Amino acid sequence: MNNDVGVQGLQRVAAQALVTYRTLRVALFGALGLLAVSILFTVWRDDWAVLGSISAYVHTTTEAVFVGTLIAIGMSVLVVRGTDDEELWLNIAGMLAPVVALVPVAPQGFDELPEPLVANVRNNVGALLVVGLVALVVLWKWPSDVQADPVKRRALWRALLVYTAIVVGIGVAFLTWDASRSHLHYVAAIPMFVCFGVVALRNWQRHDAGRFRSVYRFVTIAMAAAAVVVLAWKAFSEWIADVLPVWNTSVFWLEVVEILLFAGLWLAQTIERWDDIDSSG
Repeated sequence: MNNDVGVQGLQRVAAQALVTYRTLRVALFGALGLLAVSILFTVWRDDWAVLGSISAYVHTTTEAVFVGTLIAIGMSVLVVRGTDDEELWLNIAGMLAPVVALVPVAPQGFDELPEPLVANVRNNVGALLVVGLVALVVLWKWPSDVQADPVKRRALWRALLVYTAIVVGIGVAFLTWDASRSHLHYVAAIPMFVCFGVVALRNWQRHDAGRFRSVYRFVTIAMAAAAVVVLAWKAFSEWIADVLPVWNTSVFWLEVVEILLFAGLWLAQTIERWDDIDSSG
């Protein structure tokens, strides 16, 4: 009788965990949709004039949604367990997303962040660092207490070294870099998108055949192609802007494409792993 009760309890916990897992994955689409609709409303109120980048909308009525969405994305990719060959990259992206949210680009017409925004950066990134350091202390204790498999334990130690390096790097930048340098936003944003691209690549490599392999291959190649094309054209940006004025919003459209591709990657993973809480292996 007690064994039956114990089994039923485990089954109930497993069912609740599965619902939580599914809800967390689906909720990320809600966050992305919220950001898209908020930007659309802002563009509509500005007579359909598009700013130079999605990041520039942090200085508009979209500010709260922009910051909240990026932090939600960061928490989601940190919490959701990926396969062993993608977990590191998901976690790095999750660590960088709040930095992208909390360190804005300079407002239009400014070369540097105005002092009120600098104060915001110092306060919020400082808080992020404190929480990150506490999380690192907890994680450094994790391998000896939880991870019994020596191979996985070594992988976890290596990952912890990477996470520690990221937190230390953010800390050094926070303490030594001029907070008015708005390009710090892109120092975090570009590696974040690179990590998502690596996750797509890992998923492509993990599948020998099937529809999911095709999806992951498309996302990987499209992410790389979008980035390469824009970076190559940036070398001729002034000439292109004279011939094609819409080029001034090229970063905006690149970010739109990259976010849509990330959403496609997340959707494919959600469908593929709908019944699988433990995706490791």
